[in-house]
Amino acid sequence: MSEEKPILVVDDNAANRKLSQLQLKKMGFESETVVDGPSAISLLRAKHASFSLVLMDCHMPGITGFEAVRTLRQENIGIPIIGFTASNDPADIALAEQSGMTAFVSRPVQLQGLRSVIEKVLTGKSDFSAI
Repeated sequence: MSEEKPILVVDDNAANRKLSQLQLKKMGFESETVVDGPSAISLLRAKHASFSLVLMDCHMPGITGFEAVRTLRQENIGIPIIGFTASNDPADIALAEQSGMTAFVSRPVQLQGLRSVIEKVLTGKSDFSAI
């Protein structure tokens, strides 16, 4: 899968960003990171075509992942976005879908589960799903 463009990881927690990058690297994906919703919005406005997809933390201070995705969708930025958080609250799953996220993954996630969601999203073979 090395021919894919990098995955953008958006998370306010440095340890979570590092863990996500390590998991993605084990699966053969390159990645870049930003630390918050506003940075993600700015980068994706300018360079959304430079990324395969986005792993977006849902619960960040200031602009949440849900709000960031709503903004991107209102601007017709259609890059696949997987919501990523430690919560598996049904309300969060509903917010993820309503905001326009492509899928939702609850941490901690096994590599195979994350790989499966990423592959479905990248191939366009997935309606909204949550794991």
